[in-house]
Amino acid sequence: MKLKYSKCYPDQSDIYFAPDSINANEALQLFQSFNWDEEVQKEVEHYSPSIDYIRIEDKQRIIFSGIGKGALKSFMVMFIYPNNPGLEKCFEEENYFQAKDVSAIVSIKEAKALLEKFLEGEDEGVLKILQESEEEAIEEPVEQAKNLVSTSSPEIEKNYSEEVGTYYSIFEHEIVVRILSLLVASLFSFLTFSFWRISGINVFSLCFGILALGFIFGAIYYERKRGK
Repeated sequence: MKLKYSKCYPDQSDIYFAPDSINANEALQLFQSFNWDEEVQKEVEHYSPSIDYIRIEDKQRIIFSGIGKGALKSFMVMFIYPNNPGLEKCFEEENYFQAKDVSAIVSIKEAKALLEKFLEGEDEGVLKILQESEEEAIEEPVEQAKNLVSTSSPEIEKNYSEEVGTYYSIFEHEIVVRILSLLVASLFSFLTFSFWRISGINVFSLCFGILALGFIFGAIYYERKRGK
């Protein structure tokens, strides 16, 4: 198997494109001899430290970018399908523009296994490792949340249940008070206006009307304050 490759460095603006092709053994040696620990310590001015491999025969591409502070911790790996495997040149950007890809953050051990699979032409093995790593990255926060819930003490859960029960009890009580207040205000209003029609306006009916209006405005004020 023949490959072409390129390398990126954090403090260099130019990407190094190797003029000659290499074989699988040389590609693996290149990966292992790359000074990842030193490069990840540098401030990223241009690119993350990376090696980009392309298989000449089918233009399949895989990129390894080192991640870490002080030392290499993991890799961001991108496995990219070419738009046109039959193109003659390897690093034609149009061949990978908006192309299908699979990517994941993997461990150092997994990165080496990915490269070996890629060099052997076992693309299914590459996809399997990347997809498993992606699933683990999604599941990890969920597991952490489950652990937090499972480690809560029975006392905490009991207090929480009591607080929730008290809240619903207060809420139900509020509903009853609101309904009764509106019913009383409506009744006062009905009786007041009925009394006016029969006896005319006098001191008693006037006081009764003011009281009814007070209930209505009080209920409205309570509703507005509760809404805030």
